[in-house]
Amino acid sequence: MRSNGAYGDRMVEACRHARVPHAVYSEPYSDIPHVERIREMLDADPAITHVCMVHSETTTGLLNDIAPVGELCHERGLTFIVDAMSSFACVEMPVGDWHIDFLVSSANKGIQGVPGFSFIICRRDKLEASAGKARSLSMDLYDQWVPMERDGKWRYTSPTHVVLAFAKALRELEEEGGIPARAARYAANQRLLTRRMEAMGFKAYLDHHQGPIITTFYYPQGATFNFAEMYDYAKPVMSRTSSSRRAPWVATAAPTPT
Repeated sequence: MRSNGAYGDRMVEACRHARVPHAVYSEPYSDIPHVERIREMLDADPAITHVCMVHSETTTGLLNDIAPVGELCHERGLTFIVDAMSSFACVEMPVGDWHIDFLVSSANKGIQGVPGFSFIICRRDKLEASAGKARSLSMDLYDQWVPMERDGKWRYTSPTHVVLAFAKALRELEEEGGIPARAARYAANQRLLTRRMEAMGFKAYLDHHQGPIITTFYYPQGATFNFAEMYDYAKPVMSRTSSSRRAPWVATAAPTPT
């Protein structure tokens, strides 16, 4: 497990709850993982079979460089799992070229649908090899895939309203010009957001590997407001914006730098 944010930490917590043996490589929330450090850990522990990491870390907006890690996993014959919850459909992700075996994302987030189900893009042979290995009924991916493959249905009650919203969101993505056009819009919005926020005295938390999806800012020096007041003021405006075309998310809970 590779973690440099709250969502990497959550993957570690999930492994602990499921009693999955694991090793953790952590970096500060403002730093990316180093592939050589991962290589050293793999050399030291030949029992490792899977490597998991977050692509876009929602905690800060940092966009991790996952391609070198995928290449390393491919060299070692390891399974590479990527949490792309907030990045899929926002930026280009050549799944095959990056040797991603399982990519996990959601019906909302970059697809711009509504919450309600997750989906996985994966290698069929890896999926078939997972049969009978799930530690819970609800997380049995193979068991969910079988009826989907057989007759296109969920195992249990289908989230019909979410599926309809998902289909509509995919059509809107195509109409926008696909992922390249959406990525360009997100990048332009992020640059504009940062420029305007900095003009008001907000310093961006990250100074490298800033993704186009989420941007975190420090409180400005001498701030006379609190987060609740700012949130209540901004929420109606952001709600109107997100109902049409989503802008990059803003997080402002970082402490003032010292």
